[in-house]
Amino acid sequence: MDKPVKKFRQPQIYTGEITGRRKRTEGGRPAGQDPAGAGQTAPEEPQENLRQAGQPEEPQKSVQSKIQSMTGGKPSENVQKPVQNASQPEKLQEGLRQAGQPEKLQKSVQSRIQSMTGGKPSENVQKPVQNAGQPEEPQENLHQAGQPERPQENPSQNTEQPSGLGKQLRARVSERLNPVTKRKREQENLMKMQALGVALAVLIVLLIGALIYEVVLGHGTKQTGQERMEALREAKLQQEAGASQGQGGPDAAGTVTDGGAADPAQTALSGEELLEQAKFRAVQYDYDGAIGLLKSAEGYEENGQYRAAVDEFEQQKASCVPYAAADVTHIFFQTLIHDAGRAFDGDQYADSYNQNMVTEHEFNSIIQQMYDRGYVMVFLDEFAPETEDSDGNSTFGTRDILLPPGKIPFVLSQDDVNYYHSMEGNGFASRLIVDENGDVKNEYIEDDGSVSVGDYDLVPLIDRFVEQHPDFAYHGEKGYIALTGYEGILGYRTDEVYKTKEAGRVTDFQQRFFDSYPGGFDEAAFDRECEEAKKVAEAMKANGWRFASHTWGHQNMNETNGVNYDQFVRDTDRWTDWVEPLVGETNVLIYAAGGDIRGAESYSGDRFNYLKQSGFDYFCGVDSAKHWLQVGTDYVRQSRRDISGYRMYHNPELLSDLFDAAQAWDPLRPESVPQL
Repeated sequence: MDKPVKKFRQPQIYTGEITGRRKRTEGGRPAGQDPAGAGQTAPEEPQENLRQAGQPEEPQKSVQSKIQSMTGGKPSENVQKPVQNASQPEKLQEGLRQAGQPEKLQKSVQSRIQSMTGGKPSENVQKPVQNAGQPEEPQENLHQAGQPERPQENPSQNTEQPSGLGKQLRARVSERLNPVTKRKREQENLMKMQALGVALAVLIVLLIGALIYEVVLGHGTKQTGQERMEALREAKLQQEAGASQGQGGPDAAGTVTDGGAADPAQTALSGEELLEQAKFRAVQYDYDGAIGLLKSAEGYEENGQYRAAVDEFEQQKASCVPYAAADVTHIFFQTLIHDAGRAFDGDQYADSYNQNMVTEHEFNSIIQQMYDRGYVMVFLDEFAPETEDSDGNSTFGTRDILLPPGKIPFVLSQDDVNYYHSMEGNGFASRLIVDENGDVKNEYIEDDGSVSVGDYDLVPLIDRFVEQHPDFAYHGEKGYIALTGYEGILGYRTDEVYKTKEAGRVTDFQQRFFDSYPGGFDEAAFDRECEEAKKVAEAMKANGWRFASHTWGHQNMNETNGVNYDQFVRDTDRWTDWVEPLVGETNVLIYAAGGDIRGAESYSGDRFNYLKQSGFDYFCGVDSAKHWLQVGTDYVRQSRRDISGYRMYHNPELLSDLFDAAQAWDPLRPESVPQL
């Protein structure tokens, strides 16, 4: 029985801060409000008011004498603060009442004042005079009673008019004195509140109607980044379906082909949505696709928005600079560690995880740092495409990638996305699923056996990152997922041995799986696993991912120190028979543990010929060099750089062009990483 060799590696955690605001104040009071008493002047005394009203001097003195006799002394001795707007005799009477003077004495003062003025005080004495002295005790009584101070007001002299606040206070006092006015004001306020209530009700009805129109009926024109991604994926699926049926469709520029069919994205969208889709393509550097989408739209020549957008896309494309194929780097990760405490718990696997893997925390930091430095994910065939020579024969070559200044293309891949039995209970996700929203997520089995769903590994983490930063993916391209097959794929038990249970091939891990599977793992259960795996693979491909072979049994394929030729052939066939039907055809082979069939010399020989016969054109090994590319007439080879705990700890300088290892380091990781 073949004994596959397994490699392992690691995940991350994201943290953030939430901040709030507080309203600023000026001098301990709300902004814009004057301090109490600012800008106010002392009101006039009743005596000065009488003088201004034309009353003789003698009655004035008599009044003053009478007031002194009632208050028990001079006004300046007993009254310290003036009463604002107390010029009206009614206010003086009110002050005396509040000061505790007998009602009889108050009536006497009122009668005396009326006899001197020849009528009601309100008829002859209307407004106070500025800077007049007024008895102080009633003013203090008003303060004690909680009455507000009011600004001064003079009738016919060139003095400052009262402020808006003073007028409001006077109106309030007038309402208190006049019940009819008060009731009238209350009725007016009631009518205003009723009108406001009707307006609010109408507004609520309109908002509810708009929401129903926008969301429930699906007539909305605005799309989120995720919705635009979904629309783009749907358009691509329609395009592929049309191409497979020979119906024609858009070419690389998004224009109409000989089949006469318009761009599927255009037929699915219209108006503002079409313009948004074109802008989204341009954000991902697909300028030709964006331009072609709008130019092929009906009424393009008459649509000023379309033509302006096309001009902008052409300017953006013209500003791009070439990036040479030979300078494109390729990095890879192993399965990410979701729970560092369970992974680094000191068991027999802890050192291997520490050496070969990264945590979610580290991965999130690495990707953010690379994005901030301008890195953009691309596929191999963008800079090393398959073409035809002058005789019509298939061949491979290189081409520059055009990107805005400061952008750097790189290739991303992840190995062993199989979720092996040995990883169970060690802090890793258990499999990939498609949730109710159509998004690819992970399942994770908690300590208590419950299952959580979330973004716990590279694929969903990159998906969420690109939703927020679509310019991180060139033309929406993400990365390669390298799969073995001996324990199934993507966390599903899909290999031949799970169906046949062939004696001598079932491992201890697999037997424990069979024994613990609820109801027994029969052929129906095997078929369900395969269907679920295919569903996940289709969702991933529609969202910018590609699959690659990692050999079926994680084998070293080297012709001198690897498996023998018969084992090489058998392993290649098993991947073709049991993995490819689930993920679709692929022409990319990512060697397990860097076990390339040859060294740096050009490819040839039986092993290479067999791999070509099996459909492989692109071959990726492992090397610590920043970039290495070899292009033959019938193949392309590229080296990959491992991102691991070992590399970050022992050789951080080899990663410094990508990210700062010290910044990415997870504090939950062991302080040191053992030598390999």
